[in-house]
Amino acid sequence: ILSPSVIIGVIANVFNVAFNYLLIYVYGYGLKGAPVATSALRWFQFLLLALYLAVYRAKHSKTWPETFVLRDTARLWSDARAFAVLAFPGAYMLALEAWAFEVSSLMAGMLSSLVALDSHIILLNFCGFMFLSFPFALGIAGSIRVGHLLGAGLPIEARRATMVLLGMVAVGMIVIAVIFLLVQDHLGKVFTDETDVIKAIANLVPISVLFQLSDGVQAAVAGALRGMGRQKLVACLNFVGFWVVGTTLGAVLTFAVWEDQSPVTRVAGLWWGLVTGITATSLIGVMYLSQTDWQAEADAAHQRSKVPAEDATRTAPASGLNSEGSEHEMVLITDQGAHKNHAP
Repeated sequence: ILSPSVIIGVIANVFNVAFNYLLIYVYGYGLKGAPVATSALRWFQFLLLALYLAVYRAKHSKTWPETFVLRDTARLWSDARAFAVLAFPGAYMLALEAWAFEVSSLMAGMLSSLVALDSHIILLNFCGFMFLSFPFALGIAGSIRVGHLLGAGLPIEARRATMVLLGMVAVGMIVIAVIFLLVQDHLGKVFTDETDVIKAIANLVPISVLFQLSDGVQAAVAGALRGMGRQKLVACLNFVGFWVVGTTLGAVLTFAVWEDQSPVTRVAGLWWGLVTGITATSLIGVMYLSQTDWQAEADAAHQRSKVPAEDATRTAPASGLNSEGSEHEMVLITDQGAHKNHAP
């Protein structure tokens, strides 16, 4: 069920732009107005989603039969624990990545050069925008697709979906890399008209392109692994890639190896650290996926549902279903009876 989230997200972003403008420029809060406006809109988005669930509860009764009322308290806590096992590592893996970028910005600030700091942060903004707009978005779709197929007992299709995800992201990131290289001398003009900063950004673009290629693959790998319920593995990969390798190597290059260089040159060390770390993470993730036993993953997905065997949702081929089919008809057997469902 994705459409409500997308529509509400678009609405929230429109209001976010307007609210930021009001607080920053109209009411004169300046820089302080930006986080206040964005935080308020996060709550606004949450309330809209909650309102949707309340209004359209009946429409999704099969998905959430007890959306707001759960009479079985023991089951409530059991489900909460099962959710937390996946949720906390999932949050941690995202935090590890975000924190690494924040720490890199702090280290760029330690160079005591506004040009180095500005070029670093501006380029991080470009990379972050591209990451969220393409590979991360596809990774979310991939995690849903892979999880759905594994839960439906279709390991071959889950593997195929993963390969398609990796291929789409790789091609897309190559296109983005080419565009960045073509406009590298003008990229900084989007944010500033200071010549020194624009030149510094142009010098960092080739390194950032390598970072984006690996970061895109990492996003696809993480999406597939999340669909497999491997959030802990993704968190471990992010810790090794972004912190053990990326942040550490970046600090060594910036503050030790290139200590005698100009700040604009030294800030490149932070990027080489990020490139090395994220490339290592991507390669390890791809190797893991290439060795995955997809049937075992499908079995594990069934076990994670913690549904008694006699009430378990089972999938059965219908109408000559095989692994090459483009549509799967599944017979869902629950304690309420048998229902037919179509999975694209």
